[in-house]
Amino acid sequence: MNNPDSEMGRSETANPRIILVVADVKRKEAYLSEFASSVELYLAESLREIPGLLRQAPCNGILMDVSLKVKASHMDKVRISDSLESMPSATLNIDGKGSIRILMLNQSHGSARTVEEFTALCAAFHPATIYPADLRSLRLNAVISTTPEFGQDSEKTITMFITGSGCFLFTASPERFELQSSVWIDFVGISERKPILGKVCWQCPWGVSHKVSGIYVGFESILESQYEEITNLLANFQDKVRF
Repeated sequence: MNNPDSEMGRSETANPRIILVVADVKRKEAYLSEFASSVELYLAESLREIPGLLRQAPCNGILMDVSLKVKASHMDKVRISDSLESMPSATLNIDGKGSIRILMLNQSHGSARTVEEFTALCAAFHPATIYPADLRSLRLNAVISTTPEFGQDSEKTITMFITGSGCFLFTASPERFELQSSVWIDFVGISERKPILGKVCWQCPWGVSHKVSGIYVGFESILESQYEEITNLLANFQDKVRF
C-alpha cells in the first residue's frame, strides 16, 4: 500500500488513486493485470476497510469485486454509502469468457464499461477525502472490551466522534485491539445497555502527529432501538467533525 504525501498542488494529470476491494486471490490477480502502471492502487479485502483508506489519503475512485459486495453485511454497505456516492464507484466481475466487466454504481460521475474507461473517469475526478455525512464530535461515555463478558481487559473510554454506523474511541493503547478483531461496546448513557458488537476498522497510534490515539469501530450488531437513539442524538447535535 502506498504512503501518500500531501495533496497540495495535485492536478488531474497526476496518477489516479483507486481503492480496489477484492478478497479472492485469483480474482485479484485477474483485476490487477488490467491496470496500467500509472495507477496507484490501494488494496483492501473488505468493505469496512474503505473508510480508513479514505481517511489516510484522498482518492479518485473505488472498485469492488461484485461477489464481495453482494456478501457484505448491511452495516458495511451503510458505512460506505457516502463514499460511493461522492466519487466514481463501480463493481468488477469476470464473465464466462474471462473478460473483466465493470458496472457503475451511479452515473453522476460518468459511465465506464472497462477498467481503462474507469481509470480515465478517475483521472478527471479531483481526489477526495470522504467522511460520513452524519459524523459528529459527540462525546458518549463507554466501556470497551475484547470479550462480551467485559472481564479484566475492559477499558473505560469516550467517543471522540460517532456516526450511525460506527465510532472512534479514545484509548492510549490502540495496538492491543487488532485490526478486524471483534470488540464489544457498552454505551453508558443510552437507554438500552446491551453491548454492541463491532469490528476494529482502523487505529490511530499514540504519539503520532499530535492526534488523539484510539480505534475506529464499525458497528456489526446493534439493536434497532439503540440505532434509533444514537441517530436521534446525532440529528440533534450540530457540531460536525472538522479535520
